[in-house]
Amino acid sequence: MKKKYLALCVSNALIVTSLSLGSMQAQANSDLTFSDKIVKVNGHVGLIAETQDTVYYDPTGSKTGKATYRENSIIDTALTFQEYPLDIFYAFKQFTDEYRSADGLDNQLEEGLKHLILLSTDYYIGNGLNVGASLNNEFASSDRVYSGPWINGRYGKSEHLLEASAFVDYWNSRQGFGAYSYATYKYSNLVNDQQAGADWGDYDINGWAISTRPTMNFDSINIGVEFYYGKDESTGNVTDSHLQDFEEWLVEPSISYTGPYGTLTVRHRYAQQTTTQNGGQDEYFTTVNKTTIGYNYSYNSWRLGGEVEFTHNDNEADTSWSGGKIDNGKNEVTRFMIFGQYAF
Repeated sequence: MKKKYLALCVSNALIVTSLSLGSMQAQANSDLTFSDKIVKVNGHVGLIAETQDTVYYDPTGSKTGKATYRENSIIDTALTFQEYPLDIFYAFKQFTDEYRSADGLDNQLEEGLKHLILLSTDYYIGNGLNVGASLNNEFASSDRVYSGPWINGRYGKSEHLLEASAFVDYWNSRQGFGAYSYATYKYSNLVNDQQAGADWGDYDINGWAISTRPTMNFDSINIGVEFYYGKDESTGNVTDSHLQDFEEWLVEPSISYTGPYGTLTVRHRYAQQTTTQNGGQDEYFTTVNKTTIGYNYSYNSWRLGGEVEFTHNDNEADTSWSGGKIDNGKNEVTRFMIFGQYAF
């Protein structure tokens, strides 16, 4: 779940940052009162819906289960203050997460709500250089119903994520190239009543990440590549013990074409993930290959678009019980997302 939230935070930060670029050189008008300035805003209201299917396979290639995640926005809005260097993004979403094992014995259904509040500010230094910071605050609460051979019943879950980021954005309009870079620190607390009394029933995640994405324009074509590295540490709150380390690095080249009928973007991500548990005795490795195809079109004040993603994850394990590195199965993910926004 933490990677899903992190990806959401980054994408929302980019959305709000893009809204602020048009007003980063705005100067406050001393003739206006505070009440006049505070109502001078632009932004958007919109809706987002996505669905994600994950199919799990064991090392022999046999299907072990399938999970389906759905998320729909109830409220999705962003505000950019023209007289102040402040952007606000708020989203209220409903989600479901359903899992069924291939043999039909293990069935789980989770339903919940998310609140997301993101504050972002930036300052234009000059010569194409812009700096800023953002603070993301997320709350999620849900109930998960288990029906299976080992666990049965309804259990509550909750997560609180706090993420602070600083970014540097550079663009040379004359040469048509630039880069967007950021550094992030995050704190997350997760509570799962199904494991109440155990460390995995109430634990904290502390993590950080750095990323840079150079990009260049060739007329209607934009080419870029992102380089990312992040690391998390999980600590149980019951016994205050270290649970696991998670680290990831990735490279993601992208190409987009903008024409009279919108923008088409293709990205491919290659990532390596490592999870370490049991004092370093157990390690789990995942190789990620993810291709994303996105399209968006703007007409007057409307913006419509969507994405489709195809991900293949190969898993390996090197643990105290495996006797060396072994195949630990794979999973394949298909995700669809559509959105609509009205700008004002």
